[in-house]
Amino acid sequence: MNARRIEGAVALVTGANRGIGRALIEALLTRGARKVYATARNPEGLRALDDERLVSLRLDVTDADQIRAAGEAASDVELVFNNAGVALARGIAGSTVLDQARRKMEVNYFGPLQLLQHLAPTLARNGGGAVVNVGSAAGLTNLIVGIARR
Repeated sequence: MNARRIEGAVALVTGANRGIGRALIEALLTRGARKVYATARNPEGLRALDDERLVSLRLDVTDADQIRAAGEAASDVELVFNNAGVALARGIAGSTVLDQARRKMEVNYFGPLQLLQHLAPTLARNGGGAVVNVGSAAGLTNLIVGIARR
């Protein structure tokens, strides 16, 4: 995606309230995006970004109703940045490991998939659009997990 395509475009960023999501919002606005939908579970934290092109939306990517509402509000979206994600405790010991794994899959995999499924007709109608899935650098490294012996 070149800067010319971002200029004048309408984007949606998930997980926009801090970190990479916040940096994406700032970069899109700096590069001339016409409108940026900044989504977060708690959109009140986005008020500090004072720009008339910014539209804050409540979006928990694991909530089907919120996905539907965000999709309806962002009917002009052309670029989607799937940035919302969660990293939970490491290790495979303990009673919560399956709950943690399920949570990670819901937020990091099924959430973005469900959002894209909902936005696909909108992106097609708006010229095809583009999707950027932000992943963690942790996926590029090895992790050795120790199992405690009893």
